[in-house]
Amino acid sequence: MAMTKAALLAELQTDSQALGYAALVAANDDVGLAALLNDKTKGGSINRVTINASELQSAVVASEYAALSADQKALWHDLLQAAANGGVLISNTNIRNQALAVWAGGTASRTNLSNMQTRAGSRVEALWGEGASVSYTDVSNALRG
Repeated sequence: MAMTKAALLAELQTDSQALGYAALVAANDDVGLAALLNDKTKGGSINRVTINASELQSAVVASEYAALSADQKALWHDLLQAAANGGVLISNTNIRNQALAVWAGGTASRTNLSNMQTRAGSRVEALWGEGASVSYTDVSNALRG
């Protein structure tokens, strides 16, 4: 769902997560509201859309890589190559399953990769998706037209 002026206004008026918008709204502190909405510690855990090659490789335990079959190494290499060009769509079930299939259950590499599927996000990202943000102008337009 894309952010709309009406949806942002509803978020600011209801404060469903009790983040403390009311005092900032009363003070017309649009900059403070935008900062609060964009704070990466305020949205809980969000699903990631993409993961880049360096993040993928950082999850790998070298001794576990050495134990992979040739087919598993080839698949892992293909995923890294794809990730080098702007990241892989980890939100895509098939791609996510391929990455996890390379590593046996119970391995540290598989656990590390699985843990990368989510990250801490802002309230705006929780509402409108990874990478979403608002500016003080967005806040001002939502509150005062």
